[in-house]
Amino acid sequence: ELLASTSVMLINVGRFVQDFLLLAMQEFDGIRLSDGYVQTSSIMPQKRNPVALEHVRILASKALGQATGVFISAHNTPFGDINDVEDDLQPLIANTLRDATRSLSLFAAALSTATFNTGTLRRRASEGFITVTELADILVRRDKLSFRTAHQIVAKCVQLAHERQVDLSYDLLQTVSREIINRSVNLTPDEVTKALDPENFVKVRGILGGPAPAETRRAVTLEREHEQDDEQWHETRQSDLENYPQRLRTAVRLFIPTVA
Repeated sequence: ELLASTSVMLINVGRFVQDFLLLAMQEFDGIRLSDGYVQTSSIMPQKRNPVALEHVRILASKALGQATGVFISAHNTPFGDINDVEDDLQPLIANTLRDATRSLSLFAAALSTATFNTGTLRRRASEGFITVTELADILVRRDKLSFRTAHQIVAKCVQLAHERQVDLSYDLLQTVSREIINRSVNLTPDEVTKALDPENFVKVRGILGGPAPAETRRAVTLEREHEQDDEQWHETRQSDLENYPQRLRTAVRLFIPTVA
């Protein structure tokens, strides 16, 4: 169970770190690691290679591989056999936990001193028609269209805007709507602008697990509470283990008073 939980965490670490590696590239310019977590190129002095994130990725992959080795080794071992799961597997288990801890600790340290280029990220969130799903959604909610029809209208708008190298506008939406459903849609210019706004796009997605700020804060608060519960559980169990030898000796003396 411990390795299963660790493996799920390592898979998510690998996915997260891959995103951050892309964001750290100059072409994306979404995040800048501090100098202590980058390394220059041996031939290109302008480069800032995000080596810390690369180490996070390989350590997570290594730990996941070791955990998988334990699973494969144990999958056909009978419950009555205790030898197969002792000496040969214990080093793999220990190394999995060690490398998982190293990966997560390095990841946290690198991000704690990183700078996020929020201006660049905000600007790019407004590009590439990223938010047009909300325009289709609002056509369903406000104009009572099927999502299939709303999707068709918005897709055609995107196609024309791309071909003409223009923004997706209220006028373009109405033109396409008249072509597809033979009438204009019941949206105002302000509603179209709001639907395409990146901040609104995130804010309205407040379902359980959604990215809306309010939902994110709720989820983080809940996980912090779970973390505190887990830490308390760990402290209690650790104390029990440390006190166990004395408790055992005390219990034995009740039956054998001569035991030291």
